[in-house]
Amino acid sequence: SAYSAVVSNRTWPLAPVAPVIHSAVVMGTNRIDVEWSEVANVTTYTLYNNTSNDTNTATAVTWTVAGTTNYSDTSLSTNTLYFYWVKAYNVTGGSAYSAVVSNRTWPLAPVAPVIHSAIAMGTNRIDVEWSEVANVTTYTLFNNTSNDTNTATAVAWSLAGTTNYSDTSLISNTLYFYWVKAYNVTGGSAYSAVVSNRTWPLAPVAPVIHSAIAMGTNRIDVEWSEVANVT
Repeated sequence: SAYSAVVSNRTWPLAPVAPVIHSAVVMGTNRIDVEWSEVANVTTYTLYNNTSNDTNTATAVTWTVAGTTNYSDTSLSTNTLYFYWVKAYNVTGGSAYSAVVSNRTWPLAPVAPVIHSAIAMGTNRIDVEWSEVANVTTYTLFNNTSNDTNTATAVAWSLAGTTNYSDTSLISNTLYFYWVKAYNVTGGSAYSAVVSNRTWPLAPVAPVIHSAIAMGTNRIDVEWSEVANVT
């Protein structure tokens, strides 16, 4: 006879090889963006995460079709280390897990520090000390001659662990207001409560003796001028 009409089919491909995670970039306090390589003969990808480096207890967080090789994981806890793996699948089965990649979500912005003291040490110097707070990278100290943060000037920046500053460029006999803010990668705290103090006045000028009047055999009455900033 003649040949029958043709019929064809294709055998299944091998299971895909494991993808490679290129990056797991922290984007906020609850978000890590993961990107991985495209592999051949893939139908879907599954992305897994865990807070420990253990695929046995990892959770599948998303499924994507071939051609989609990235995901924004946005349901995370703050300041937490996450481990990621991805597997590729087709009709034959799944690949091995990719090599692990990890990153830590950002901490919350720090709380406001507390200024413990602002001690006048001279005519142009006030020493300020404040509390250490958690999850801080840097502190900024502000001052003003009025009780107004809107017009305050940043006078010092310090790293975590350094919680004091000698402000030495001040005007004598002037009231200064101080605030401090704490910062990390997420942002800044509120301003601390205000603390203020006044620099010392300059030493007084010499008085002028107006008179020294003899009033008797054993008495002289002396009178002199009043001067400013005298104790």
